Amino acid sequence: MKNIDKNINQSAYENAKKMKAQYQKELATEIDPERRESLRRCIVEAELRMKHTK
Repeated sequence: MKNIDKNINQSAYENAKKMKAQYQKELATEIDPERRESLRRCIVEAELRMKHTK
């Protein structure tokens, strides 16, 4: 059972890492200030998920 939990956490970590990279890529080209702020919040949220699933 512990191995399954570890695999789930690893998968969640990888997904959060991919989402963070995607948000950063979008942020680099986004012009709209509201969308930029939203992307920044998403990046922080992804970082928190990575921290809690490590």
